[in-house]
Amino acid sequence: MAGRLNRIVVQPPVHTDGIRVLTSRMDGGAVGITALQAWRIEDERVSVRLQDGSNLVHVRPGQTFEVTGSVHSIRPVKTRYELTLPRGWTAQPISASGNQSLTPAKPLRLRWRVSVPETVPLGTRMPLRLLVHTLERGTEIRVTADVLHVQAAFDPVDFATPVWDDDFTQPAAYRVGARFGEPAPDLHMANGALIASAAGRQSAAVLVAPVAAPAGDFTVILEPRSFTGGAPEDSVLLGRAAGPDDLVQAWYNNHFHTSGADVRVEGRDHGDNATGGCCADVAWSPGDRFAVVFSAGTMTSWLDHGGQWHLLRTVPFGTAITPENIAGWSPAIGVRLTTGQLAIDRMTVLARTGSGHS
Repeated sequence: MAGRLNRIVVQPPVHTDGIRVLTSRMDGGAVGITALQAWRIEDERVSVRLQDGSNLVHVRPGQTFEVTGSVHSIRPVKTRYELTLPRGWTAQPISASGNQSLTPAKPLRLRWRVSVPETVPLGTRMPLRLLVHTLERGTEIRVTADVLHVQAAFDPVDFATPVWDDDFTQPAAYRVGARFGEPAPDLHMANGALIASAAGRQSAAVLVAPVAAPAGDFTVILEPRSFTGGAPEDSVLLGRAAGPDDLVQAWYNNHFHTSGADVRVEGRDHGDNATGGCCADVAWSPGDRFAVVFSAGTMTSWLDHGGQWHLLRTVPFGTAITPENIAGWSPAIGVRLTTGQLAIDRMTVLARTGSGHS
């Protein structure tokens, strides 16, 4: 009903991977949904916590990690508990399982060893739920729960096959192309870094590495040394390209402290459906690294700060580029600067262990 709370009771309860709402109007007009919420009636006598209240835990595909939980009660109650997982995940209880009688003086401590499938896409955030069913005379009367979100995070350790590694101490045959109708900056190597100098005005270039991209999943890691401090452009880019008119690259603008992505095919720039929208707030510090990971039709971008990789964006470029189109594109980096000099320490390309590579 328009402009009102629409409540639907699902009885008996169901376990499901997701909820989809299909809407239609008899008069053929449009339908808008402001919010969708799922609720259950919980037992006020029981409190449940997963991982000591952590909001997010980073995990690695193909690895295992430990999950802890606790259940407290202010009254004696009988319960049954379960850890619900995303499809394809598994959990091995480390502590006792089954029905438990709770008393205020004896909180229940729980532990599981959870296995993450190797096929989980990087950047995916998924929920784990601890459900505690309150029982009376063997019948379930309430379900109390807590949710832990886990995210499949990037780790270069999982990409162990070297494809390209340039510390900018020796010349390499990059294909350099100007971008945005701007002249290419002056590029030279000095003191173990690639130095880009503005060509008298705002300058931009794409540097395509002289190496084929791996057939499977791979990552491009970029280590900036310093930025110009200028405005509005003080940017680095990294990803995959055939040249300035065919590319998928994540970018970081040091002046605005933002990160997004460019998807360009045959000279045409694609919008949010291919780039995933804009923008992520990013604060780069000396020593931080950027990385992108290509997997099928998706690129994720990451920032390494303090030894922890943080997801910046997910770029669904496969909506604009077919696998056949991108097959011949190579790893690539880029620069765009308005004034001054920008320095890059290293570009590294690694293939995921077991992926095809050249």
